[in-house]
Amino acid sequence: GAVLHGARFGGATFRAFVSFISATFSGEDTNFHGATFSGWSASFYGATFSGEFTDFGGATFGGNAVFAKAQFTGEFTIFENATFSGENTSFIGATFSARSVNFYGATFSGSNTTFERAIFSGAHTDFEGATYSGAHTDFERAEFSGATTADEATVKSSFVGEIVHWGR
Repeated sequence: GAVLHGARFGGATFRAFVSFISATFSGEDTNFHGATFSGWSASFYGATFSGEFTDFGGATFGGNAVFAKAQFTGEFTIFENATFSGENTSFIGATFSARSVNFYGATFSGSNTTFERAIFSGAHTDFEGATYSGAHTDFERAEFSGATTADEATVKSSFVGEIVHWGR
């Protein structure tokens, strides 16, 4: 895949199918803050985000959002107030080893949202205020292993879909 050093797409609009499959995002920061993905799919399948900051805060995904098997290894991974409204949002098998992972206030309203087998091993993981209103939300076999206190693993979210699965 492509190697992007210090990628800055903040506020950009992507209207077609977007493919960053197996891309490597390195450098100090990767910025998709406030970006709009309005095409049928944005795929970051197998991408690696190793820069200090990876920022999808306030981004809007109107089509499918695919982060399956992506690796977030930098210091800060931010999806704060991101909106996922496409039919499928997939973080299947994604690895979040960033020191801080933030989905604060994110909205997942598409039919299927899955974090199945995702691994959260950083010191701080925050889903506070996130809303899941699609028909199916799945955290099956997801691992939250990095937080050492309840305050560091915040999952104060609203689940209003038909099926929510947290099984092993």
